[in-house]
Parts: sequence; C-alpha cells; structure tokens
Amino acid sequence: MAVLAWRSFKHLLTKPIILALLGVTFCSLYGMSDEWHQSFVEGRFSDVADWIADTGGAGLAVFLLYKGKYLHI
Repeated sequence: MAVLAWRSFKHLLTKPIILALLGVTFCSLYGMSDEWHQSFVEGRFSDVADWIADTGGAGLAVFLLYKGKYLHI
C-alpha cells in the first residue's frame, strides 16, 4: 500500500522524503482504522502489535524505494 501511495502522489509532490512520509502515514492511519474496525467484528480482535507491523512494513517499503534502485517507480 505504501508503494501505491508513493506512485499515486509522485506526480503532485517532487521530494522523495515527503512521498516516503506520506506513504508511511497513510498506511499507519489505515492500519489503525482497520484495527479499530476489527474490534467491532465478532470473532476478530484488535491488536496494537498488528498496527505496528503494518506501519513497519510500510516503512520498510518506502525505505527500499527511497534508498534503493527503485526510486523511479
């Protein structure tokens, strides 16, 4: 999702660091809302560790985009 956010906003924003922060923030907020939603679904549970994993995965993805050879994506 962070890669898709990067690709969606790269035409509006030119600084890669802003794209990276936007991607991680977007994914973190989505992960938080997903965990909140799961707290209302029977048979599912909300877990902060899952939200942290979502945010960490987004951070890893944008780090690889920012530092790696895939910056042109």
